[in-house]
Amino acid sequence: MTFNPQQNRIFMVAMSLLALAVLLIYNSRLDSAKADGVSTAKTECVANTNAALLQSSRDALVTVQRQLTAANTTVAQLQEQKNATELRNRALNEEIKYVTQNWNAPGKTAPQPLPACVFTDGFVRVYNQYITANSSVAGVSTATYSTGTQSPAAAAATVKASSDLQPSKLERADILQHMTSYGARCQDIESQLNQLLDYLKEQGTN
Repeated sequence: MTFNPQQNRIFMVAMSLLALAVLLIYNSRLDSAKADGVSTAKTECVANTNAALLQSSRDALVTVQRQLTAANTTVAQLQEQKNATELRNRALNEEIKYVTQNWNAPGKTAPQPLPACVFTDGFVRVYNQYITANSSVAGVSTATYSTGTQSPAAAAATVKASSDLQPSKLERADILQHMTSYGARCQDIESQLNQLLDYLKEQGTN
């Protein structure tokens, strides 16, 4: 079958248009495939990032829960120690009257009233200075004797010169009652410090 020149031109144009159409379709599909690939890569990247963030959040939650458990345990142990100290102190306070008012005098089998015991103001002053002014025995401190606008040093010098050898109102029971309270405070502080050190060691910060 033969074509005349006019038909040949038409055929060539048709084939060119067909080739162009095929090329356009191929390029369109290629661009679509590339876009799909980029989109898939982005989706995978986002998914991986989200998974990493989720795992990080889970790890942080586990850490917080572990720290909270350790903190609750520490608080419970401190409260248990405080309760034990208070129970012991109540028992000791019940004994104070007996051991400060009675004694077995030489040659006597029955308890006898204790002789009077005199504590001087100087004894109270020195005692309180050892304990610190914030925890004075029987509510008596060197500051009680300060007068006028004297400085603490001048007031202390006045006290030492004038009243150190005067009898105070302090009694044996006052000392034991004070030491019961003071000892409990010291034990509570020691217990808190030990629990804090144990907690920091468990958390790996000590």
